[in-house]
Amino acid sequence: MKDIDRKLYETLSPKMQPDAELNRQILNLAKEDHIVTMQKNKKRKHYPAVAAAAVAVLLASSATTYAVVNYMSTKEVAKETEDRKLEAAFSSGKAVSLNKVQEQKGYQVRLLGMISGKDLSDYEVTDEEGKARDDRTYIVAAIKKTDGGILGEEDFFASPLISGYRQQDMNIATLCGGATSFDSEDRTTRYEIIDTDNIEPFADHKIYLAVQNGGFFDRDKNGQQGYLYDEKSGTYSRNTEYDGVNALFELPLDASLADHKKAEQILHQIEKDQKEAAGETETESEKTVYEFMSGLTPENIGEYATPLESTRLTCKPDSEGMVSWSYDMGKNGQAQGKESMDNLFPDGSCGMSRCLGYTNADQGLEDLYIHTFTLNKDGSVTFLVYVPKK
Repeated sequence: MKDIDRKLYETLSPKMQPDAELNRQILNLAKEDHIVTMQKNKKRKHYPAVAAAAVAVLLASSATTYAVVNYMSTKEVAKETEDRKLEAAFSSGKAVSLNKVQEQKGYQVRLLGMISGKDLSDYEVTDEEGKARDDRTYIVAAIKKTDGGILGEEDFFASPLISGYRQQDMNIATLCGGATSFDSEDRTTRYEIIDTDNIEPFADHKIYLAVQNGGFFDRDKNGQQGYLYDEKSGTYSRNTEYDGVNALFELPLDASLADHKKAEQILHQIEKDQKEAAGETETESEKTVYEFMSGLTPENIGEYATPLESTRLTCKPDSEGMVSWSYDMGKNGQAQGKESMDNLFPDGSCGMSRCLGYTNADQGLEDLYIHTFTLNKDGSVTFLVYVPKK
């Protein structure tokens, strides 16, 4: 790769329609110089890990191009970027070949393959503090016109989406991600390598790859966003009213790869980054709660917490696969909500779910209420709240 052009796209336009907190994040980030680099020593900084605020997309366009008749393999795409480790990784048995295709608005988007693991690339990814992020997911996609025509200067954006989390909270930016792209020699095909922190800890959720034209989740000229989030089920779908490319692929991850402790660590880091961007800091009580919950499992919950029998509720999931719960928090009011059976029990096994939720009112363990869900043999679910032992 003799000559790499780097473009930094900052999506500060009003198309995102940010809320007040998002505006504060953008203002904070605007004071900093966010530059993404890939030097000859093979180091690259990640996207600023802030949810949907002042986010940069790196599109590395190579002047060294490749003649294509058919699509390149994932191995060949990695080779073109001179990433020998990634080339070898895509040649291994751990790589997943996908070859899924969607066509919209005169473009064909093809999902070629993916791989996850540690130390898979020659290029070191670091966070804002210079800490290496070497446990990564790499996804390869290709884009071309359906009529085989030459690609112009059009931009495309790709990001993972995870069911149960809104796109502004969980995306390529908050997952410390980046993207590298180049065009084929005849300029009819654009190849993209999307890399993020390893998404396997969330494998018991539906995980998607979104590919759309424009920048970071840009809306179209009519204000339509590319993807719709269902608040009840936590799932994503294409917005058919969106005037543009908005491909959405479900990634085939093995649910057994899920790691709730690692997932919780990732979520905690994202929340911390968002607060720092908004000029806030994590409180001592929040740290205490996080540390306590990080060590809690269905196997040891009885050692550290006591059940509140008054909150016990057994019910059947509704027609949409949702479980409703509610309980009285005393002076802190009433708590209620819904949870998806797919998220709680991805493999359908009976017993207590490893997804332990909680609510509290900033008094640390003193007002911590731990939510547990247990799948019974008759298909019903028992909701029960625990509190930390004194």
